[in-house]
Amino acid sequence: MDDRQFRRIIETFGLSWHGYRKVRKAVKKRIARHMQELNCRSVTHYLSVIESNRRLRAQSQRLLNVSISRFFRDREFWRALERSLFPEICRARKNSVRIWSAGCARGEEPYSIAIAWDVFAKRSELHCQLDLWATDTNPEWLSKAKAGVYARSSLKDMEPEVLETYFEPLPGASEYRVSHFVKKEIIWKMHDLATDDPPTRDVSVLFLRNNLLTYYNETIRKTVLEKTLESLASPGFLIIGSHERIPEEVRSLEPSAFHRLIFRKAHR
Repeated sequence: MDDRQFRRIIETFGLSWHGYRKVRKAVKKRIARHMQELNCRSVTHYLSVIESNRRLRAQSQRLLNVSISRFFRDREFWRALERSLFPEICRARKNSVRIWSAGCARGEEPYSIAIAWDVFAKRSELHCQLDLWATDTNPEWLSKAKAGVYARSSLKDMEPEVLETYFEPLPGASEYRVSHFVKKEIIWKMHDLATDDPPTRDVSVLFLRNNLLTYYNETIRKTVLEKTLESLASPGFLIIGSHERIPEEVRSLEPSAFHRLIFRKAHR
């Protein structure tokens, strides 16, 4: 499958070539295998088959999902959360803080959030209950996220004392399981950013890193972002990926003083 053919497939789903350019090799292999399983000898035939079968189309869309993650990517960012953003929202909300990890993949991000919050809570005089939602379109990834078992390579950015406190080594020492008290803080839910309404409202912090703003085309990106931002409380904050940017047409956000990846819901 060449790049032109691959672009035809991703554009069928409203996805962006720019987002897939650096990760397309593995994704193309998955799609090529799917074509073989369906006895499709051309992209035209493949698109015809999946368009006429909702189950196969959903399967194809899941094969296009990209998950490149590990715990606590960008430690400077996570320190900004613990030291600045979490105290800010805790003072504003007083009793309960709702955080939504949208496109949570295999769970590294929501577990990182839960751990960072627990570290903050133990060091702070502020007391707030965390209400943490984690959503994704891929049921297999959500199942793995709920299991909470990870290879040692996913934990390489973690400080040893944090690893010891929040994870249990499995036999063989090559894998670790997230401790139960971390798991119980998270509400897992199937959700498609592109088609579904937000699963919850009054969100203090929305993690939208390395999914919508990277992999979808410009039209879907703007429309879905505006719909998703309706879930934000006031004050509310949006967090994006290190190589992403907010579309210029979106006027409801402004940079925060906490970190370059954290945006505040603007008061209009």
